[in-house]
Amino acid sequence: MTSSKAPLFPPSRSYPGVVPPLSLQGPAAQDAEDTQQLERMLVDHGHCDDAAALARREVAVDKIRRLFRLFVGDNDNGGGAVRTFGSVAIGVASRDSDVDALCIGPRFISRDRFFKAFANTLKSAPGVSSLSTITEAFVPVISFDVDGIEMDIVYARLNMDHIPEDIDLSDDALLANLDERCIRSLNGRRVADEVLQLVPNVAAFRTTLRCIKLWAKSRGIYSNILGYLGGVAWAISVAKVCQLYPNAAPNVLVTKFFNIMLHWDWPKPVILKPIHSDPWNPAVAPHLPIPMPIVTPAYPCMCATHNMTQSTFSITMHELKRAAVVTEMVAMGEAGWEDLVEVEEVLKGGSGDGQFGAFLAVIASSDSEERHFVWSGWVESRLRALTKRLEQIPGIRLVRAHTTSFDRLTPCKTEDEVAAACAGAPPPPVVYIDPICIVYTSTFYIALGFGVRVEGGCDVGGAVAEFLGIVRGGSAFRPESTGIIVKHLKANEIPAEHSSSHTLYRKRRKTLEKKNLNMHESSISNPQYAVHGHLSYAKEGGDIRKSSGTSSSGDTIHAESMNGSTGDDTSASVPHSGMLFVGGLDVTMTEFRLKKFFEKYGEITKLDYHWHKTGPKAGQPKGSAFIKFSSEASGVAAINALHGTVPTWNGTRKLTVAWSKIASQTSSSTSSPSDFFSARNNTVVDPPPKRPKTKREFEARALEASINPRVQKHPAASVNNDSRIASIERKLREMEGAELSSQVEVSAVEAEARKGKGHVLPPKPAFVHRAWQAAPVVQPSPSVVVIADASSGFVLNNGDGPEELRRQPLTLDEEMARLKREIEERKRRLPLANS
Repeated sequence: MTSSKAPLFPPSRSYPGVVPPLSLQGPAAQDAEDTQQLERMLVDHGHCDDAAALARREVAVDKIRRLFRLFVGDNDNGGGAVRTFGSVAIGVASRDSDVDALCIGPRFISRDRFFKAFANTLKSAPGVSSLSTITEAFVPVISFDVDGIEMDIVYARLNMDHIPEDIDLSDDALLANLDERCIRSLNGRRVADEVLQLVPNVAAFRTTLRCIKLWAKSRGIYSNILGYLGGVAWAISVAKVCQLYPNAAPNVLVTKFFNIMLHWDWPKPVILKPIHSDPWNPAVAPHLPIPMPIVTPAYPCMCATHNMTQSTFSITMHELKRAAVVTEMVAMGEAGWEDLVEVEEVLKGGSGDGQFGAFLAVIASSDSEERHFVWSGWVESRLRALTKRLEQIPGIRLVRAHTTSFDRLTPCKTEDEVAAACAGAPPPPVVYIDPICIVYTSTFYIALGFGVRVEGGCDVGGAVAEFLGIVRGGSAFRPESTGIIVKHLKANEIPAEHSSSHTLYRKRRKTLEKKNLNMHESSISNPQYAVHGHLSYAKEGGDIRKSSGTSSSGDTIHAESMNGSTGDDTSASVPHSGMLFVGGLDVTMTEFRLKKFFEKYGEITKLDYHWHKTGPKAGQPKGSAFIKFSSEASGVAAINALHGTVPTWNGTRKLTVAWSKIASQTSSSTSSPSDFFSARNNTVVDPPPKRPKTKREFEARALEASINPRVQKHPAASVNNDSRIASIERKLREMEGAELSSQVEVSAVEAEARKGKGHVLPPKPAFVHRAWQAAPVVQPSPSVVVIADASSGFVLNNGDGPEELRRQPLTLDEEMARLKREIEERKRRLPLANS
């Protein structure tokens, strides 16, 4: 941690701020020890300086700076500058903080040009991924990852022909004739600079602000978009306390912060310097419409808490009261700093005055990562409209939006699985490696606290209907690929992985990756499945050498035909398919782990994991797989290293790794044309046909002959393999009664997959899109009294909850007594847990 010691200010000195300091007292001897304990707590929670993370962020910002200046220079050599703002500029970034950056361009680089041309430049830059452009936001932004660092950049266009790299943004004249979006973009950095100039001790300010931000995130009141205080508002309020106690140590500043904010004369605004001509001047506008106004110091002054509602104000005041009590207990030695940042378990009903009797779950779903990033962000930004509407319903005392969303992606193979995933159901116990669709969902929770009993219950149907109309009216809504569902839940109906999660608030990012098929562990009651990590595996499975079935890609498997040679020279001859057969796998092995273990020998272009598709073991692994490398040398290396061994990652089973003697339908079509190239006559020919050994192969050969009359004994005279295989697979699906809502023609995407270019998802059938359209708008639970159909609304019975849900707020003494009981009970349970 950065040292917070600084020279004390003399009484004769003029201090920054609107009013003189309340106290000039310096740190006491005990304050040094208490501050060290505070800093150790911040380090334990990751809210501290990290030299490695700081260096990575500087490298990332420097890369974007070079790209932007090159972009501007290619247009007309207009210079250009890049500045950071937010937590990075103030100096309170944590280890996992993202980077907010401002790009400043000359007059000839329009906003439209920046968000299109420069976005394309970023897309093609090495190390840049997951780029999304959001031009309809309050402040338009480009979000992306660069070398593993998450970054958001905004743009400001100045009325200048050349932008020097060291431009001084403190000059108010730069804002002349600029549009509002450019002014808002510039003010991010201008506010950060002003705050640092207006605090007397920057080191103490930063330590205090780190603690306040950690506390706010832990207690679930850190989110400007949901109506709480955001990073800028917390920074300004901490800076105000630092102005009032310029010589105080961070531990004292934290205690003073909660007392001052709790007893502040709201809605009197918090300002850091005199305001003369702005509408936020309290002399000009003494009665402000915002319950907790905190004004930015840079011109033009803006309210950083304009999103706050009456509910979020009440919740914030409740948390300030609790924190004031805890810090007093810390000063008396009756509690520790860890008690201050204890995570508030809102989804378990809350505690103290903030208890809740019902919850609304808002589930946003879509069918792609890029689309879901924009769609879920749009839904989150509109949640405040729903909470404001809910506040107006008689009988509802408090509305609290949970600041953490729960994201999940679910591979699906059937229409029912897609519909269930869109409704927030847990993922299936078996992970599919070749799903027809991956459903992306984000669940947001809104807690409802009841007040005075209302006859007939609280009808929230109108509020939900209005919210759905607002959300669906945005440009991010696509009825064929995005959906939204609202459900009513009680505290005991919320999934355990959500209610028990201690994930703190983070800015919405594109963190979903297709390799993490399930982001949350699920408890599976069926004893034939076991949970390992984030994936679920079947416990039992047959040996591929003892049974026959189908692989995950539909390939026919035969034990006696695909079992490799057991001799030492297993790599002597390479079949035309280039496909490896891997047998003897442990039943807990999954595709993901298998790929990780084998990709050390070379690039894997195809992996087919074998499952039982029918019978009592349907859905369980068979203990074998097909693997194809990009080169034959990689396959030879894998055989020589693994065949006949018992590796530790495979349990106690002996591995069989050999060239597949008979390739599957898919694998035979994935071979390179050079495999069938005849050097003697320079013509491309098909391999000689193999005699069918099973009824399925015989039926396939018969179908092939009936579909293509030209097919004779030798397939060289027939049409190409892709069209034959497509026709055979289509006929077999019809014969086997595959329950697909629409027959999907074989497309170029499937052809690329058959050519061995990796796991390419086939086109999604029509029912995947219909599932979003047909999904119910509102899904009330049995505990809800429904007075209308599900599409128009439902009633929450607020008379069933305990009486304490409607009681008056506790006094400070009562709150201190309650917190003491909680802390003593927690300390009593801790030794029992350790023993």
